[in-house]
Amino acid sequence: MPLDHVLYAERLKFETEDGKPLTPLQLPAPVVAQDKVTGHEKAMYDRSFVAAFMLDQPLPVHLVVKFQGCSNSACYFPDKRRFTVDPAGTVAEVDAFKTAPNDRPDPAADGADWRVEAGHFKGVAQQTGYVKSGEFIAFLQAAKNGGAANDPLAKFRKLGLVATLILIVLGGA
Repeated sequence: MPLDHVLYAERLKFETEDGKPLTPLQLPAPVVAQDKVTGHEKAMYDRSFVAAFMLDQPLPVHLVVKFQGCSNSACYFPDKRRFTVDPAGTVAEVDAFKTAPNDRPDPAADGADWRVEAGHFKGVAQQTGYVKSGEFIAFLQAAKNGGAANDPLAKFRKLGLVATLILIVLGGA
């Protein structure tokens, strides 16, 4: 696990590929600490660990690990990873981005290139990390109105280059 990251114990789930829950025979106890995002005490894993299972299926078998975690600066969407256990007991992560040839979309199917479509979008604001609800609403309103919340240069951008230069010259005198 990367430094300054945590996994929430309540969001950590192990299951078979068909959704049957798996209970680890061995899993270290999580630490209970104040969550930097919510401010509440939560059980979490703050370092790498190993979980051991007794599988009642013939090998190879596919397993799924579901989890959610945060870093000191941002929380991540819930995620899941797939693993395969082969007859020798070797565990390997299954490439989540690998698709079968028939699953790949035909790039010429609709004739539209996503890069062309993406060129019509314009980013007007950006925010990272955890933001409280009131601050988030203010950020969305500011972005909707064409400027980023708490952007000290936003007023100068609206005035234009000539007016900004005049203010700089007058302010520097």
